[in-house]
Amino acid sequence: MSIYIGSLPPYAEEAKLVDVFQKYGRVEIRVCEGFAFADYREQREADDAMFDLEAMLKKDGLIAGYNCTLAWGKRSIIAKYVEELAAKKKKEAEKKERRMREDE
Repeated sequence: MSIYIGSLPPYAEEAKLVDVFQKYGRVEIRVCEGFAFADYREQREADDAMFDLEAMLKKDGLIAGYNCTLAWGKRSIIAKYVEELAAKKKKEAEKKERRMREDE
């Protein structure tokens, strides 16, 4: 799952970001000019990072010494939608199966 880190200065250092984001799990940081992505393998790790780091931004205004913004990366948004859709379909199938058993 991917977290978008925006409004970074052009001199942002990958190592500083890794130090902060790796506290939540195994992460790969991809730094571009002015932004970066923190990619986690597990949704729970990304959720924990986003929750804690958004609170840190509200409190201090900085992450790893940078005044930046956080948002879910497109991959994460799509992955969450796919998970929710699968869960919805599973629930509907379970309801249908229960109804069929009750009708027997």
